[in-house]
Amino acid sequence: MVGSNKRSYPRSQGEKPGGMKYPIVSRKAGVLIAMALELPGSIVGGLFIGYLLDNYFNTSPWIMMALTTLGFTAACIRLVRWVRYFSEKRSEAASTDREQPAD
Repeated sequence: MVGSNKRSYPRSQGEKPGGMKYPIVSRKAGVLIAMALELPGSIVGGLFIGYLLDNYFNTSPWIMMALTTLGFTAACIRLVRWVRYFSEKRSEAASTDREQPAD
């Protein structure tokens, strides 16, 4: 019976197929948390991997400085991309507000 096209449980009237699973607030919070962890994570990751490689190759502090600089550069590039993303979202929201007629 489960193989048929009928549901084995009733769907509530308010539920729509393909609707939003999570509210908009939690999606925005997820994006902001990802940004907050991604930017310092690239710097700390470069610092940590550089430290380990310096200990392995006995080249202290050169690899650590190079990878920390690389991590900082990556964080700056990612920050610019986040700013572009948020400015596009803001301009999309502003354009949809302008298109709707006022009552």
